[in-house]
Amino acid sequence: MLARITLVCAIVLVPIMTYVLLMGNLTALNYSLAHARADELSLQEETMRLDDRIAALQSRDRLAAIAARLHMHDPHVYAVVDLPAPVATPPAGGIAFLGSLLHH
Repeated sequence: MLARITLVCAIVLVPIMTYVLLMGNLTALNYSLAHARADELSLQEETMRLDDRIAALQSRDRLAAIAARLHMHDPHVYAVVDLPAPVATPPAGGIAFLGSLLHH
């Protein structure tokens, strides 16, 4: 009799406990998802702020002001210089270790 009562209780309690455990796991996953979404939004906002800052630092007006403070200006004269052509060296003849003996 006691075994039957235990078996019936086990048959009833196992699905209920499984359901409770699965619901607890689902709740934990929902909290993790909400936390991840909040992190994603904060990272997107930070990325937008940093993109705006990069755009401001790269603006032509700012760069022109820095160049003016450094007394930089556009060159008015460009010089074109011809470089001498490279001189070709004659190939070494003979065998490497005998080359110094044969070319004296």
